[in-house]
Amino acid sequence: MGITALCTCIICLVASLLLFRNRPFSPVSFFFALWSLVVFLSLIGLYDMKEPSGEVYFLLMLMVVCFFAGSVAYERMPGRKEDKSIVGKVCVRWKVFYILLVMLVLVEIFDAAFMLSHCLNGTQVTEYRNWVYEPWGSRNPVLDRRSLVEEAFRTLVLSPFGALVHPTAAYIFFDRNETRRRRYGLCGISLLHLVLGNISSGGGRLALIYYIGCFLLAFLVFLQEKKITESDKKKYGILAGFAILAGMGMLLANTIARSGTGMLLKHAYTYFAMPPTLLSEWLPTLKEATHTYGMLTFFGVHSYFFRTLHMIGLDSLVPDIYYEAYRHVLNANEFYELGFGTGNAFVTPVYYLFIDGGYLFVCIVSAGFGGVIAALYHRLAREMNIRNFTLYIIMMYGVFVSFMRVSTVIPGYWIEIIAALLLYKKVRKET
Repeated sequence: MGITALCTCIICLVASLLLFRNRPFSPVSFFFALWSLVVFLSLIGLYDMKEPSGEVYFLLMLMVVCFFAGSVAYERMPGRKEDKSIVGKVCVRWKVFYILLVMLVLVEIFDAAFMLSHCLNGTQVTEYRNWVYEPWGSRNPVLDRRSLVEEAFRTLVLSPFGALVHPTAAYIFFDRNETRRRRYGLCGISLLHLVLGNISSGGGRLALIYYIGCFLLAFLVFLQEKKITESDKKKYGILAGFAILAGMGMLLANTIARSGTGMLLKHAYTYFAMPPTLLSEWLPTLKEATHTYGMLTFFGVHSYFFRTLHMIGLDSLVPDIYYEAYRHVLNANEFYELGFGTGNAFVTPVYYLFIDGGYLFVCIVSAGFGGVIAALYHRLAREMNIRNFTLYIIMMYGVFVSFMRVSTVIPGYWIEIIAALLLYKKVRKET
């Protein structure tokens, strides 16, 4: 079944490249490329990794096929290609941007100093990372020093804004209409934000990958849109390469610092190969779980609303199914023995979809996601301005982390989209 799943992923990848042949940076094609890699690495089974069950490969194959069906259904929708592009100039609300940027950097400086002080006093980096990512209400030195107001401001404002800094800086860097001071200044601030955020979070690697991806995709998009002249192509290519290599260097140093040189290859392999195995370990439990009918997959949409009701004492208004969904969100972080060692969190979107409604929900929602992502990309690609590019980056990141989870379960993911729509304004519209 694993070979069949791999062949299915590859067929969907090739078909999507033909379907989106004029748009090589489609998140739809990226989804199939990612899952082709994940299934392939899972099949070769290095480092004594446990073999996933045939049923898990079948579920992953269903997810991929239905995702493809949804994207094709949108692409072949009658009248869709008759849509006309809406041209409009989009600008950043720079005053708001700079105010939030100053606040973000100051908070990250404080957090980085707090982290370093604890590590110098003997706290392990891994332990500190656990403190950072524990849910609000947990008792640890990081959360104990924050008030509810501060935590809410960080969660609802600073964190979503922080996710917009890298794509904004990357787009501005290649925009010849912007001043040299702004282009290079934002690039430098973006790198500072990356370093401080990495230190204050205890060395997360996803932020480094996100930084690299923003500059790489910005460079490729500007090339595709022919917004980089032949004379500037080499210069920008070198500068973009420097930014990307700086991020890759930090990623490499981060991994070596946390795991050692000898474990570098193992960690790179197991991160992408273990999701099917971890899902296989979870599957017997998932079959016994009470269905949550979308409350888990779309937990990010409603969680803050119901959590607020709970915090102000209106528990009678919070449905039991919310607590059931929240329990499954937390359970995904439980560790399982996977042969090469233990692993958690990388449970794949199937974990959430299957709990919500079994096989049927996996098929229906996967097809829905495929159609929605194809539709959003079609809309964004018609005019790749700074707002659309930022939304494109957010969407690509959501697709990238699909080997771990479904992004709709994270409240911050939805807030980032809203923040992007608010931070960039359309000042002129023409047809």
